[in-house]
Amino acid sequence: MFTQKFQWIAVSCVLQFALIGCQSDYLDSNVETTEVDSDSTPSNSTASADTETESAFNNGNTDTQTDSNTDDTDPREGTITSYLIDNFDDSDDRNELDGIWITYDDQYDGGNSIVVPTSYYNNGIFYSEAPGYGETGYAFHMSGTTGGVFGWDYLGVFAATGADTICPIVQNPTQDFTQYNGIQFMAKGTTVPSGLHFKLPYKKTGADDNCTHDVLAADSLTNYNDFEYDFGAKITDEWQLIRIPFDEMERGSNPEGLTIEEVLATAKELIWEYQKSNGEVDLWIDDIAFYTISK
Repeated sequence: MFTQKFQWIAVSCVLQFALIGCQSDYLDSNVETTEVDSDSTPSNSTASADTETESAFNNGNTDTQTDSNTDDTDPREGTITSYLIDNFDDSDDRNELDGIWITYDDQYDGGNSIVVPTSYYNNGIFYSEAPGYGETGYAFHMSGTTGGVFGWDYLGVFAATGADTICPIVQNPTQDFTQYNGIQFMAKGTTVPSGLHFKLPYKKTGADDNCTHDVLAADSLTNYNDFEYDFGAKITDEWQLIRIPFDEMERGSNPEGLTIEEVLATAKELIWEYQKSNGEVDLWIDDIAFYTISK
């Protein structure tokens, strides 16, 4: 399908070159504009070259939307521009930030929770499944059960935000994520009981005196008391847009002394975690992106 589309673009460019020059129709096809208001259903249309926006890290994989009170996660009005992190259609373990995807569970700490795909720490291999959102492409599908060893038993998946943001090098990401207003993704699934969180951990930088607890993730600077957002109540068995404003993320205890801006400036991981004892989760996620709001 990609080859056929490329051939069509090549022919189109030859035919148009003498009059208007050859433009990148393929890049434009990755830009969509959605007009949304509080009383209507979104309707999609392909944006013109005049509305093309560029992502700092994915060469134009952006999605521009005009929102007006679209959901209760972000009541602010304005134009939403999203910047793709991963849509899983390449079906590999690397995202658009050049980081890898890792599944994990508490067996590494002596628990008995089980995540599927199998945890990296149990020699598991990350993979995506079809179909994704819209019954096309691929999505990430995580399922599993948590045990009752700790009282805070867990399983999850995280995306490294760069090639070297994990052990043993642990550098800061090349991007400053404070430029974004939040993160969004399509999701569906079930949890019993609810306990799904998106987390932004605050991790140590550098190889010296680091990676003492984990062979892959850097040491926590907060004793794992990180900024998080509980989105479990929003999950249904139908695909839903989950939009998480960074300024609505909170720390569980002793929140003073650290701001979300400080965390975003050096964020090394993006985490989706299910944390409940004796629980069960089945979660699909797709089309993950940072977003900005312009009024």
